[in-house]
Amino acid sequence: MKNLIYIFFFLLVFNTVAQDIDNSQDANVTQESGESEIGGKSKMILERITIIETFQDKLKKSEPATFSYTNPGDTSKSTYLLDLAIGFNIVKSPKSTLAINGEWHRNTQIDKEQKKDLHGMTWNLGISNTDCRWWAIDKNTSLKYSNDRIKNTEGWVFTSYFAPIFSSKFPGILRPNDVHPPEAKHPKFAKIFQYSYDVLGGFEHRETVSKIDSLDGGITSGYFRFKATIYPASALIGNILEIYYDYTYRSDWRSNTFEDTRNREIKKYGFNLKFKIKISDRNDKKIKDAELKVGWEHVNGEDPIVGLEDQEFDKISLKFKF
Repeated sequence: MKNLIYIFFFLLVFNTVAQDIDNSQDANVTQESGESEIGGKSKMILERITIIETFQDKLKKSEPATFSYTNPGDTSKSTYLLDLAIGFNIVKSPKSTLAINGEWHRNTQIDKEQKKDLHGMTWNLGISNTDCRWWAIDKNTSLKYSNDRIKNTEGWVFTSYFAPIFSSKFPGILRPNDVHPPEAKHPKFAKIFQYSYDVLGGFEHRETVSKIDSLDGGITSGYFRFKATIYPASALIGNILEIYYDYTYRSDWRSNTFEDTRNREIKKYGFNLKFKIKISDRNDKKIKDAELKVGWEHVNGEDPIVGLEDQEFDKISLKFKF
């Protein structure tokens, strides 16, 4: 099973890379007039680097990297929380991206501590429907080596997620991914609040080997995620304040491992104060936008991909996205 997954993944990636790599190279060679060669190379490198929380979901809506540190100031040991993913786009085109990335997930502030690493490749592809012009699919597929330092296990994780993308022909108030209502069309309503939501589906496969007794096996699961965000008084203060609810459901379809098979849920809700940061070159030309958030979040559930055991806790953290 796992060999078929690996072959399928690399065939899909190779097919996309073969079509896009020439266009990507041509776009990278082109530089604005007056820009030095060294400055152009630096800009291209920065444009290809991504810093977020995780590459599990589609790249455009990924959450910022998260960090929190607590020092009690007495004989108790200090604790910290870190959700960090760093990626570098090998191939980047309007239709697809192929990136190598690493993820580090740590949390020593909770009862069941979390320490897991993920390293591998992520492929993002936009698939348009030629028969029906009002919708498309955003596909995110990844293959990664995983190392759980709490459970003393290692293995491979294969994920494939699909998110619908609708054009302007789809009813506006129901269209995911966009912020509703548009301030230009509904200025009075936008002064009260705006909202957006995302829907995601797919499947995951985890191959795990115990470092202690060499027991191995795999689990294949279905995946569904829904996230809704409200921006209060957005027309007055911008989208600085966001209040959100995030729900993820996993159903284990098939298992031949020492781990138990069941349905898994994780619920998150909280709020963030969000600030935009412009990254510019020496000539004050924008290279890329960054995002800084300070927020509170309540978490209840489990996420086996990042090594989070089933539990409930609250966290206040600093978040950064680049």
